[in-house]
Amino acid sequence: MKFLRFGLGSLCMLAVVLGSASCRHYKMGSLAHPQLENIGIARVENATQEPRLAPYLQMKLPAQFMVDGSIKVKPEESAQTILHTRIVDSSVVGKGAALITEKNDPGAEDSEKIYRSIIYGISVQVVYWVSKPGRDDPVLAPQTVTGRATITEELDLTESRQRAFEVALADAANQIVKGVTEAW
Repeated sequence: MKFLRFGLGSLCMLAVVLGSASCRHYKMGSLAHPQLENIGIARVENATQEPRLAPYLQMKLPAQFMVDGSIKVKPEESAQTILHTRIVDSSVVGKGAALITEKNDPGAEDSEKIYRSIIYGISVQVVYWVSKPGRDDPVLAPQTVTGRATITEELDLTESRQRAFEVALADAANQIVKGVTEAW
């Protein structure tokens, strides 16, 4: 009985020692470069015909950096590096359709079918780069990301498109933050 108690105690102690020693070399923390502590976000440029994309992305970027937590966002004047972004393309493409009418003509080879798009794919292409304040050469070379979203036809297609562009820009902002923090 004494041996059994001693054996179980030493076995538990051995498990604790091996468990803590095997995980000791792992480090918890962010993937960002250790010297990169903060970043400023320059004004977003919108080179597309779609209105209001720049303010949406300007709001989404600091929020994504806060969610990531590896780099702090500061004003451009006091930041170590500056993130520059340019929205270069936006598109709305019909992905799914519903049959509206079907005209059967007995004399024709094919019957005429008329479809209307009911599912749309939204995509926004954004180019970003990181530079030091007051310098033109980039610290992180220009990269391109594409944010995507899907919408269905609703009563107000314009409002649905704006919400879908917000979702697509949130997706792009997520990719940008990952690209900045994991680039090093």
